[in-house]
Amino acid sequence: MKLGKHKFSGLIHCGICGGVHSFQTSRGNKKRISSCQTRKYNEDMTQYSDCQNKEANLSEFEKLFYTELGQYADKLEEYVDLIKKINRGEKICL
Repeated sequence: MKLGKHKFSGLIHCGICGGVHSFQTSRGNKKRISSCQTRKYNEDMTQYSDCQNKEANLSEFEKLFYTELGQYADKLEEYVDLIKKINRGEKICL
């Protein structure tokens, strides 16, 4: 069963084919990112193969996402501090 709107809805794309992943609730009421549903058809459209990208646990994805986002924000803060120093005319050592 698919979930309603989620904060990551439409934002998680398959790393193999680029398709958009959806969200589901698995047995035990755990939330997960569903397997990629993209199908690649042959030239005469009579057969297809499914993308091989599999499902992922949503809570594990969220931990990784927020860790990476925090590191990115820290790096941006460093750049902001550097720009402020330059604007004040301070010498910068790189």
